[in-house]
Amino acid sequence: MAHQFFSSHADAVGRELFRARGIFAPRRNPETVSQAKVAWDDICSTLVDLGPVAKYPSLTKFSGPEHPRYNEFVLRNAARDPKPVESLFYELLRERDESTSTFIFHINQVDVEIIEPHILSVHILQVTC
Repeated sequence: MAHQFFSSHADAVGRELFRARGIFAPRRNPETVSQAKVAWDDICSTLVDLGPVAKYPSLTKFSGPEHPRYNEFVLRNAARDPKPVESLFYELLRERDESTSTFIFHINQVDVEIIEPHILSVHILQVTC
C-alpha cells in the first residue's frame, strides 16, 4: 500500500516534505534543507528500486479444478496427510435439495506452531472445489 501511495502521490509528498522542513520559508535553514533533500532522495531511490507498482490480480477464466496453478499446488502437496486439520472443520447438515455443503471452521483451535499452512490450504481446496 505504501508503494502504491508514494508512487501515486510522489509530487505531493515531496512538496509537503519540503514545506514541513521550511524550504519554502523566507529564512531557510541550510541544515533542514539538506535533511529534506536527503529524505526526498531516499524516497525516490526506494521507489526506483521497487520498480513499477504491481497490478491488481485479474480474474481467471478457469474454475478451481481447471486452473493449472491449483492442480500444481494440489499435486505438489498430495502426499501430505490432512488428518491434523480435518477436525478443524465441522460440516453443517444440509437440506436434501441443497447441492453445496457449508462448513464451520474452528479457527480458535488452530495451533500455528503445529499446523502447516500448506496442509490447511490443501484441505480447504479439496473440500471446496
